[in-house]
Amino acid sequence: MPTDPAYYQKRWVEQEIRFDLSFGCFDEQNQLIAFALHALDYRSGAWYAYNAGTGVLAKYRGQGLIKQVYDFALPALKKAEAKGVYLEVITENTKAIKLY
Repeated sequence: MPTDPAYYQKRWVEQEIRFDLSFGCFDEQNQLIAFALHALDYRSGAWYAYNAGTGVLAKYRGQGLIKQVYDFALPALKKAEAKGVYLEVITENTKAIKLY
């Protein structure tokens, strides 16, 4: 994964990430430990949320944090009139496929 912040800034602008529709979990020190980034995409006559990136720090994996993120995010995405959420996942990433 690239470590240059400029890479992500450029990518998020290109993907039109909506930070008001992106969510995360934080630890006791207020450090980000899990996140889901979203953009809105108009397809087939309706708005959909596109998951442009999801991540969980290694030491926090397996704790259901992304489920918690989406429990919080889905009402906000619905309020933004998103009819659903879609994402791309590498077919060999069986852990991600099971989660989604």
